Amino acid sequence: MITVRLATNDDVQSIVRMGRAFWASIPYSDVPYCPDSLAATCHQMIAQGLLIYAEIDGKSAGALGALASPLFVNREYMVAAELFWWVQPEYRNTGVGKLMFRELETAAKAAGVYRLSMMAVEGLELEKAAKMYERDGYTSAERTWSKALWPQ
Repeated sequence: MITVRLATNDDVQSIVRMGRAFWASIPYSDVPYCPDSLAATCHQMIAQGLLIYAEIDGKSAGALGALASPLFVNREYMVAAELFWWVQPEYRNTGVGKLMFRELETAAKAAGVYRLSMMAVEGLELEKAAKMYERDGYTSAERTWSKALWPQ
């Protein structure tokens, strides 16, 4: 049975464990993984109502989290940006990821978010993610580039 819901503080340690695998899979993995940092961020997302947790048959299956902030040009509009989306490898292609995505949209609306931005990491099925987002009404808004500035 698939369960997808808002995360609670009791879920944080499970999410932190999954976070290690997520972090190792993305281009930013040159920065050491810090479980305490992720736990603090999870608590912030929980407070905003923007951290989704999934279980399948009682086992941790994935998490999806975003952070909200006022739009810098008009603080009356809240915007949110996805920070991570992870589905445990053994639960991919079960539909749990899509269920988490829908739950995040619902949670963002409930939190008063005007615009939700989703990401796709270079090299990790970027085109598949883009097609999924576009099917769900998202439009490409920008593309970012990243460079480590220290140490040199």
